Amino acid sequence: MENLAEVFPIPIAGFNLESINSSNIDSIKTYISSLESQEQGSNGSLSHNQQVLNEPIFEPIKEEIYKHLKKYIDYCDHAVEDVKIVSSWSNIVNENEHIHIHYHENSYISGVIHLTEGSNLVIRKPIIKRFYQIDTEYRDVSKTEFLIPAATAQLVLFPSMLPHYVQDNNSKDTRLSIAFNTWPLKYGSPAAWVDLTQT
Repeated sequence: MENLAEVFPIPIAGFNLESINSSNIDSIKTYISSLESQEQGSNGSLSHNQQVLNEPIFEPIKEEIYKHLKKYIDYCDHAVEDVKIVSSWSNIVNENEHIHIHYHENSYISGVIHLTEGSNLVIRKPIIKRFYQIDTEYRDVSKTEFLIPAATAQLVLFPSMLPHYVQDNNSKDTRLSIAFNTWPLKYGSPAAWVDLTQT
């Protein structure tokens, strides 16, 4: 076939959160560890609270996240004027646990805040045949994975439908993180404008 090109790389963004530092990291980790959580077998546990970032302790962190979300959206060149964090929860991964491969439905951009070091976050290139919405024998060479080592105060942003997982925690140290989903409130072109802030 002539003039066939593989296009549209998927941007993944990483930021160091200045609002998480030596003066508050211990209190944040203590708070996360104190939350009631649901054990998921070998997949660690997640908090019952699905609005963790709405708690007062996270107010400056949430404010900084929104600044980075705007940078990421601008980089992606999306026609989005406003975005909201619609859910957020904590993840605890103990020794010999992991988080299985998954993606986040009903979400626009997802994020992970690492509160400790630990096992890698792995972003997997999506299965191309899913884009066609049919069962096909298309030769998918997209088996590559992108490893992101967890670092304290690290924020990672990525499209919500991108498959990802956390590798086995081979350390006795608990791996703590906060994950969140977003949805745009004002987006689109002039002829297809959506403003969900109107009442």
